Amino acid sequence: MIAAARQLPFEHMPCIAHSVHRAVTVSLARMTAHWQNAKKVVGHFKHSPAHQAELEQQQVAHHQKKESLAQEVSTRWNSTLEMIKRVQRNAKPLRDALALHTTNVAMPTATELEKLKKLEAVLEHCRYVSELLGGEKFESCPVVLPALCHLSRVMEVTEDDPAYTIKFKGTFAADIEGRKEKTNITWLRVATALDPRFKDLKRLSKPDRAEVWCTLEGCIGIESRRVLRDPTQISRERAV
Repeated sequence: MIAAARQLPFEHMPCIAHSVHRAVTVSLARMTAHWQNAKKVVGHFKHSPAHQAELEQQQVAHHQKKESLAQEVSTRWNSTLEMIKRVQRNAKPLRDALALHTTNVAMPTATELEKLKKLEAVLEHCRYVSELLGGEKFESCPVVLPALCHLSRVMEVTEDDPAYTIKFKGTFAADIEGRKEKTNITWLRVATALDPRFKDLKRLSKPDRAEVWCTLEGCIGIESRRVLRDPTQISRERAV
């Protein structure tokens, strides 16, 4: 697809949703040890109808709805997120169901579950942005930069972050930054400015805002700078 796009008389723009997907995949690949016990537990119940029935009985006993566990698929990182979420929701039923038999499968410890919970919180932001950028029934170009700004804030390391979360955030941020070189930031800024929700361009410096409006004016050939000038500047002039 990329090779075909190079032959067209248009400027190629890489898929940002795919870039986010790849960044998450690369980051998770370095952390698989943190959910190996959860993965073994899922396999134990997914591969045996009898064990699955026992899990459902325990779910009912704990006043939870019946649901099967989600198995991780290596090519889909959101399957890892769903696996973590369901193991967390069903921690008590899983523990009681495993206690019914002698098995080599061990339930994740409280510490491991806490790690999964923190990782889940970060992955939920990635899932939201991926779905937002991958929409088919709405224009996603204007939300690319705001979405990436959101992820940038999410990936900022805090004092409360444990080592594994810092590792994920660092790997993700570095991978996304490397992919930005192939992204046409200029036109993404123009698309953002044209969307009424983001036209104030708050995440840009004043010089960068002015550059966006100048670029847009040049594209549509309007001589008057007042029409497409920074809205905040127009408001100040009106106030005077």
